[in-house]
Amino acid sequence: MTLYAGMGASSGMAGADLLGTMLARHPRSVTRALAEWEQQLRPSIGYLQGNGMQMRSLFVPATCLDLARRKVMVRMSRMPVASPLLRRWRTKGKAARMKDMDFSHPDFAHQPR
Repeated sequence: MTLYAGMGASSGMAGADLLGTMLARHPRSVTRALAEWEQQLRPSIGYLQGNGMQMRSLFVPATCLDLARRKVMVRMSRMPVASPLLRRWRTKGKAARMKDMDFSHPDFAHQPR
């Protein structure tokens, strides 16, 4: 995780919880428990890492274009017409569905729609 994703501590706790679950399921095979733990966790962590890299340009603009994009988004978020569009963009798609997914408890997970 990077600071830009903002999910490092949460992912660490969820990963530890999931590891405990997998070790309890496979008390005689640490290898199998680790393999299932990674298989369950990797897609979510991969998504969060990629999202963190994308968000980096908003927090630490590296180019004039990144800085201009951030300024436009901040201005648009204050406009009555654009604000609902940005809100919809933030609450639709994979990013919003990831919030609903509980990857630390595979038996009780609410998978993304």
